[in-house]
Amino acid sequence: MRVCRSFSPHAKAFLYKALVLRNPAQAKLIFITLRRFPELAFAVKWLTINVVTMWDEFRIPLFVPALFETLVNVTYLTLGYFVSPTGPEGAVGGLLRMDPKWFPRLRVFATELPIASDIHADRFLKGHPDLQELHVSPSNCAHITGLPEYTSPAVPFPSLRVLSCRPFLLMHTVSGASNLTHLDLPYCTEDGLCTVAEVLGSQLVSLRISKVRFVGEPWSSSALLVKLSALRFLHVDMEPERVCPAEWGLPYLTTKPFNWYEAPDNVPSQPRLGHLRVVWAYPFEAEPEAGATGWREFLYWTSLEVLKTWSVFFSTIELRHPVLWGVRVTMGHAGVEVTQAPREETRRDSWMYA
Repeated sequence: MRVCRSFSPHAKAFLYKALVLRNPAQAKLIFITLRRFPELAFAVKWLTINVVTMWDEFRIPLFVPALFETLVNVTYLTLGYFVSPTGPEGAVGGLLRMDPKWFPRLRVFATELPIASDIHADRFLKGHPDLQELHVSPSNCAHITGLPEYTSPAVPFPSLRVLSCRPFLLMHTVSGASNLTHLDLPYCTEDGLCTVAEVLGSQLVSLRISKVRFVGEPWSSSALLVKLSALRFLHVDMEPERVCPAEWGLPYLTTKPFNWYEAPDNVPSQPRLGHLRVVWAYPFEAEPEAGATGWREFLYWTSLEVLKTWSVFFSTIELRHPVLWGVRVTMGHAGVEVTQAPREETRRDSWMYA
């Protein structure tokens, strides 16, 4: 790229603001460039490492620590997907030997590695108590390969505001997160969900729930909402419960963890302080238009019935289905109102900004 000489430093800083390391050759080229122009290292704010194509446990290039030590202004770090080795000696965090001294200004950390099973990643987290966002993929590698769950002492994150992880990591690794307001639980059990409500119910503003596994007797859905007294945004991923092939493609409404068809048996002793926005999010199907008419009728009428039953908790349901994306159904004193949500409010990560 050719630019005016006076603008060259600004152009270089812009180009190196976000780095994506996809392979060892690219990482080596970046290292050589930053060694030649050390001032560019201060411009790097976003760093993404595609671990699957980088290094294994026994082939970590010697320049890697020197490269990461220079990136002192990185605030966003993402570690890409990796298929775990078959033995405990191949613990994923060992790939990078994450040094807690790296990235001193780190504020957002996202990883698809099973850090709950790895002591190196745990030390890395402890070295960054000022994290504001932590996103840990719901990887089952630790269970599939037989790696033991690594239960470490609690890590205090007083600045943590946004967290996406399994309840195990939430309860055993993260502690003292008094400012945590936005939570995403990709996988959990009913016990884990109840524990979250007990511990964080008075401070959570936004909650996203994906796959909830029930192993005991059904429990009260409304009791959960009573405990989540500060909640303003509830995103529920509708996972199909059907097992019969004849039912595939038919409209459905997931009843776990909330049985929307049953009237709440617990009501708050005092009115909620703010408006609760409920989102029903469905996965994209191969042919969403195949049963579009049936889906529209089902979602409209079902949402109306649920709003009548659950009016003490919420008055609006937002539908996120391929045929009704971002449609809001509201029931108020003046009747029923159907509106289209702004596009920026229907992003898949909208739970983080609610």
